[in-house]
Amino acid sequence: MNCLTALARRTDASVMSERTYFAPETVAVLRSPTRQHIWRMAQHPVTARQIAESLGVPVTRIYHHLERLTDSGLLQVVGQDKDGASVSHVYRASVTDIRATADLDQISQMLQDSVADVEAAAPGANTLIGKTIGVLPAPMFDHLVATVQRVIDDFDSTTYEDGDLVAFTYVVAPVRDAGACQIRPGTVDDLPTYRRILYEAVTWHPERSLPPQEQLLAHPELALFHEGWPRLGDIAVVAERAGEPVGGAFARLFTNDDHSSGYVDSATPELAIAVWPEHRGRGLGARLLAALADEARAAGFARLSLAVERDNPAAHLYQRCGYRVVGEPGDDYLMVLDLS
Repeated sequence: MNCLTALARRTDASVMSERTYFAPETVAVLRSPTRQHIWRMAQHPVTARQIAESLGVPVTRIYHHLERLTDSGLLQVVGQDKDGASVSHVYRASVTDIRATADLDQISQMLQDSVADVEAAAPGANTLIGKTIGVLPAPMFDHLVATVQRVIDDFDSTTYEDGDLVAFTYVVAPVRDAGACQIRPGTVDDLPTYRRILYEAVTWHPERSLPPQEQLLAHPELALFHEGWPRLGDIAVVAERAGEPVGGAFARLFTNDDHSSGYVDSATPELAIAVWPEHRGRGLGARLLAALADEARAAGFARLSLAVERDNPAAHLYQRCGYRVVGEPGDDYLMVLDLS
């Protein structure tokens, strides 16, 4: 098998047992956690405004996702909703279940870093939406474990006593293309990107109601991270795709009298990191953490620190990238990466 394929059950009850094959580019549409959320909501008729309210974002940020889903055949317009003079489309998913098959090398590539990134993008959601059931000979299973050892603990798998793999749950996605994103050192001109990094990092939980970006970033605890950029000790990296920023990470030094919740000491920069929602689930978060660590080493720092809420799935990504918990203030984990 040279490419990832998917098959699905239609929503029409009369053909519920019929299976439809989708091309890899169609499956790729669901790589976005936002579109996964929309697709799950659209198992029942729903409007764009209802979707936006559930995600806690402006409705204008939903339209291009709806267009991608409808163009790919995963979503369809089934009616209209009238509210006074306003008329909105009503959408419904065209399939109720999607399953994918791939060869061993594709599965191993798909799983690298994807579990933590997808969970971070859609906390509390069931983002593991595919399952393969069959017999995989023990030698091949050993090869699979060796290839994806970093995330094997996240697998939902069952084996026979002789080691043959008989059930394996995985993330539905084509071979990820994080390599298409370029990571470079940040500059003073990237301040708007650093500000969005902060906003995306703080608004990770879709059910929280928070003020608009400018108002939120003016809060004293967040203003500490971006005001006066750059100053001595500031470091940053930016991920770009086709010349446009799609995420980044940065860190700066604080003092005993003026610091945020991830403060360790005046010699350890505290970091902030985020990947834009439509580019998550491709391993880019891990690449940004590694790139920022390289920048910190080159600048002569011995370690980096961060604070992350204990119920934020991104904590698993940090741990897998070498960060360790050194404290639990309030609702957070205080984590440190040793750079030596």
